[in-house]
Amino acid sequence: MNIQQDTAPLLNQLAGVPGGGKAHWLKTADGTRLRIAIWNGGAKGTVLLFPGRTEYIEKYGPVVSRLTGWGLNAVVIDWRGQGLSDRPISGKSIGFVENFAEYQDDLLTVLEADPVKALPDPRFVFCHSMGGCIALRALIDGLDVKAAVFSAPMYGIQVPLEAASKALISLGPSLGLGRSFAPGSGNHTYVSTVDFRDNVLTSDEPTFRRLQDHAKLAPELCLGGASFRWLHSAFREMAELESLPPPTVPSLTFLGDKERIVSPSMIRKLATRDANSELVICPGAEHEIWMERPEIQAPVWEKTRAFLAPWLDD
Repeated sequence: MNIQQDTAPLLNQLAGVPGGGKAHWLKTADGTRLRIAIWNGGAKGTVLLFPGRTEYIEKYGPVVSRLTGWGLNAVVIDWRGQGLSDRPISGKSIGFVENFAEYQDDLLTVLEADPVKALPDPRFVFCHSMGGCIALRALIDGLDVKAAVFSAPMYGIQVPLEAASKALISLGPSLGLGRSFAPGSGNHTYVSTVDFRDNVLTSDEPTFRRLQDHAKLAPELCLGGASFRWLHSAFREMAELESLPPPTVPSLTFLGDKERIVSPSMIRKLATRDANSELVICPGAEHEIWMERPEIQAPVWEKTRAFLAPWLDD
């Protein structure tokens, strides 16, 4: 079986990580070691939680606490190249993936793991940023969930001089730069390089300080900038997803009106293509909608709870 017997570490000393979680190592078909964590919240169902680029399991502790409080189980993934999962460029903080299809291989490994298969139905997917791109592909390919909740999904990326930037990114791998940082990227994780007042993630200072503390206490979890290859693969995947028919799974998408990382126009386009999809604009929110100020989060979670009511209240 693809699950190893030894239990993976879960860094409970970090702020915001709820107790009761258990982490595991999984092995993909290509030999990549993945870390997942499971929190048992009850018999109401199971959430598959897909983090974004640079992210790690422990960052989602507050979200897990919310979900388990609703009687849901939560499965959180460290994608390959992130958190404590294997990094293709060993010992490096550069964000790299050869092809976005590898993330689907990661997901298949998670879904086939015995501890995950043992969790109760119904199943839901919650995803943020890059996790939204991965989830959309999985849903189009038939991921068996009852509903999906998206936070600022990565259907496009805001880049300066977009046409020229895409041309440069496409050229990079052919010049042997696929494993090099793309222009504007660097070795250090974002929260350690900017002041709260200048950040584009969240307007909630306690959350930002929590993430900075994580970076100081557990730098092994963190990731720096993206490689040419990652960006090239991302743009290719996003272009293909735009051209495919949308999934019919009921979905709820949240977009901050202050979003400065992913493309609001692409979210507006792709999140409203199906009658089962609803887009909610969140006033005052930056990119990290689930980690925003309490007054921004409150209506988001109220809307989400109402969206899941047909299954949670059954």
